[in-house]
Amino acid sequence: MKKEKVSIYGLSFENGVPSFNLRITMEFDYYRVNNQIQDLNKEYNMQHIAIPADILPDNNEEIVVMHRYVERYVKHYKSDFYVLDMLTYFKFNCKVIWVLRDNGTNMIGVENEETIMVLEHYADRCKAIFLIDNGRFKKVSLNKAIEIFNKSKITSN
Repeated sequence: MKKEKVSIYGLSFENGVPSFNLRITMEFDYYRVNNQIQDLNKEYNMQHIAIPADILPDNNEEIVVMHRYVERYVKHYKSDFYVLDMLTYFKFNCKVIWVLRDNGTNMIGVENEETIMVLEHYADRCKAIFLIDNGRFKKVSLNKAIEIFNKSKITSN
């Protein structure tokens, strides 16, 4: 099985304007990518993020919006977002349910069978839940997220 390639970018802001700086492109392996991001964060004193190698971050403003939500809601295990979430977001064609917790994030495709399990498992720990559809964010309740999943399941059958 061929491993997906990711590009790791530094994310900086000057006068509120975001800038992505390509650092390295590598095969995706969670631990290697996570370690690389942590090393780059220390070296450059800025946050870094893994994005599928064929995606240009400058064309996807939602990445910056997600970064801001992570910094606002998530206290621990932010690596869920910086290492994994962009792969998931683009894998599911930019239509996902995104769960933010004190201790990490979960991003799941709207039509993914695991969606309901994730929502139920983290129900009491959600700080925020968003439906993200091609860069459009809608904050939703747990019940609404379940309803969205159920509707997508019906329409995909």
